Amino acid sequence: MKVVWTNQFAQLPSQGGGTRHFELATALKNFGISTTIIAGNRNYLSGTKVFNKSGCYTVDGINFCVIDIIYKPGYIRRAYSWLEYAYKLKHFKEKFHNADVIIGSTPTLFGAYSTMKMAHKFAKPFILEVRDLWPEILYYSGKLSRHSIPYIIMEKIASSLYSNSAYIITLSEGQKNYIRGLTRTPISVVYNGVSDEIINKLQKKEKYTGFNLVYAGALGYANDIDTIIETARLLKSYKDIKFHILGDGIYRRKIEKEIEKGNANFIYYGMLPKEKAFSIMQSCQVGLLTLKNIELFKFGVSPNKLFDYLSLGLFVISTVKGEMGKIVLNSGCGVITEPSNPAELKKTILKHYHQYIKEPHKFNCTTGIEYVKRHFSRKKMAEKLDKILRTVYEQN
Repeated sequence: MKVVWTNQFAQLPSQGGGTRHFELATALKNFGISTTIIAGNRNYLSGTKVFNKSGCYTVDGINFCVIDIIYKPGYIRRAYSWLEYAYKLKHFKEKFHNADVIIGSTPTLFGAYSTMKMAHKFAKPFILEVRDLWPEILYYSGKLSRHSIPYIIMEKIASSLYSNSAYIITLSEGQKNYIRGLTRTPISVVYNGVSDEIINKLQKKEKYTGFNLVYAGALGYANDIDTIIETARLLKSYKDIKFHILGDGIYRRKIEKEIEKGNANFIYYGMLPKEKAFSIMQSCQVGLLTLKNIELFKFGVSPNKLFDYLSLGLFVISTVKGEMGKIVLNSGCGVITEPSNPAELKKTILKHYHQYIKEPHKFNCTTGIEYVKRHFSRKKMAEKLDKILRTVYEQN
């Protein structure tokens, strides 16, 4: 079976960031499924090009196509890049024509909608993958009013996608339940997860000395980086508490300024390939999972960093409640504290810092490792996706 999967923000493991689609495509090869990924030719966190020019490349047996798009900071310029990606998908007509099943991923709605149109043009079954709920996330994060023209347009696009897909994939039960109230289209959850191959490649390392917390991922508004920065300031007197930051985004400069001011609690690495990032993460004791105190985040998100932390045996301190919070607690290897509250996060960190001094063995979280392997490995998610793809293909 041949599958085309579009996602403007798909990344290669060498780039770091969102490698979900590449890892699932790799796992799907074991089921006889050949996947072509069509992405934007930019790392969505750093803005750097992935390849020198647009086109299709073979990377570890996966057909990875990229579209050159303008990348500049700013909401309007980013919106332009979304439209540019959606428009330029037509350059890959041959890929769509030769596919058996086509998947379009959000965000953004525009790329997914353009993919759906290409699927319908060539009479191919279309699957919508919802990674973020748009336009709802723009409203809840304060970027758009529900009465604004852009919101109303995107709401209509989302409704069309929900109604005209053969199947919908979400990344959480909360997303599934929300969309279930808007459409009769069949829906299944294919969670984020971890690549067994990457984990198996890692060499076991000694933990860093002291008490080390790691945050890995986007450094954006929604990720509540301000709370991490303020918490680190409150803990400046604890020289053996370190915050390791991996990733990039609009808050990068704030982290760098803290280091320039002499806040030695911070160690910043920038964007790293997946294996290097994992190597640093597994040397820490705690993984930080933070998001803004927004109602949508209680059910409408599935941060891959959570599964990465648990797979590496890290204890997780999370400010995310709801479904992701339940995963933290069910893993037996983490706690939940109040979102967007530096004082509470400081209190939680200090509690576990003192516990670590007395009982360091409790932070080697084998229960988290086993929990992720049992429920959230890419292999298990690929098995589920394989069944969905074959059902859709046979019914259409």
